Amino acid sequence: MIKWPLFFGYILLFYGVVCAWGGVPEETIVKNLIANPDDNAVIETNGYIYVKAKYEMGGSDSIDNAKKGAMAKAIEIILGMKNQKAQHYTDIFKKMKAGENQSSTLIFNSQNCVSLGVITEQKLLAVIEDNLAAREYSVIMKAAYMPIEGSGDPLYFLDARMNKSFFIENEAIRITVKVQKSGYLYIFSVAEDGMVYTVYPHSYMKAGQNKIEADKELVLPTKDDISKGVNYIASLLPGQTVSCEYLKAIVADKPNLFNGVKTYEDMMKWLTRLKREEFEYVDLGYMIQKVK
Repeated sequence: MIKWPLFFGYILLFYGVVCAWGGVPEETIVKNLIANPDDNAVIETNGYIYVKAKYEMGGSDSIDNAKKGAMAKAIEIILGMKNQKAQHYTDIFKKMKAGENQSSTLIFNSQNCVSLGVITEQKLLAVIEDNLAAREYSVIMKAAYMPIEGSGDPLYFLDARMNKSFFIENEAIRITVKVQKSGYLYIFSVAEDGMVYTVYPHSYMKAGQNKIEADKELVLPTKDDISKGVNYIASLLPGQTVSCEYLKAIVADKPNLFNGVKTYEDMMKWLTRLKREEFEYVDLGYMIQKVK
């Protein structure tokens, strides 16, 4: 979570099963996925996509990190399956540089991409821990996917990055954004519990002040933001010692969007109200860890 004082290292390829069944009991779907010998398998039915995704654990990975990694891979598989001609991923999972993270934790970081739709709902149905001796961990997830009307505008290319992808709690976060077409910038922090926190525009800004000009690099928080007490700080939820989260940066052609967004589902519903050529977005993965 970001507050202010106020998916692998290759394009996704998978071997699975896609079925067009109807009205199949969810328990049966889960059993079929568990029984499927493929590492990654997919069943599409009942208006949902069900995915089994395997995560290969590093030597120092904890079960908690493996679970998060497998869940992130499941989501990437769904997006890759639906948008395989338009999604471009690289370095989805990457070991942190030596010295930054002695536990060799893995983190995802998706590249700028053109998407044809969004995941509006996701739920973890089961975990498979029977291959832990082989350092393998699998999950089964259920998700709802909604396509977005229209086609992307290439001038809406959005380049966004953070100063780091691994933070110690209470470290300062800086975000740099550049676009090829002027628009209105929105940035949200998506926490592990599905809650969404608005990073930009912040409450000191008036309606429409979140405009970003084409080909001009914007670094947040700005000097003016800092003078008003706005600083982006890496923060953990109560009880957490580590968290894998991501920023969703969106540039759209309209101001005053995303009002009332509190959850991941709220944000996705807002996106599905827009036509694809009216916005672009990119997800930036990062990790926050408590000081030992």
